[in-house]
Amino acid sequence: MNNKKVVVPVIVLVALAVLAGVYVGTHKDTAKDLQSNEWTIHDNSSIGGTAKFTKSGRMNLSIGNLDVDSFKYNVYKKNGHEYLKLQGKTAVGGQATKYVYEVKKDSDSYTMDLKKENELAKLETGSLQGDLQLDKK
Repeated sequence: MNNKKVVVPVIVLVALAVLAGVYVGTHKDTAKDLQSNEWTIHDNSSIGGTAKFTKSGRMNLSIGNLDVDSFKYNVYKKNGHEYLKLQGKTAVGGQATKYVYEVKKDSDSYTMDLKKENELAKLETGSLQGDLQLDKK
């Protein structure tokens, strides 16, 4: 009888550990995929460029040989969906541009649907406007 009381919690803990590993592995796979390639990036402004994701958590944008912008990034999962959060440089008032995209993977590309942006990002006329499309170079 005592063995049953111990076995059930152990089984539950093992199942939770397996689920946590799958959860963490999924968004880490996306981050690793983004880091392992250079990406042609397109947004609603139709200005194409190159996006490079570093292991240190930065996404660098360039057009030709010109570095255009740099963002901190984070890939995470919430409510069964995967998201990419980008944060730009902090402005004079202490606020940074922030974008949140829902990530959808195709074979060699990602579609990133803009889900949320802060007021400073809405005023941005430079690097990112609207949804993103990332294609392997």
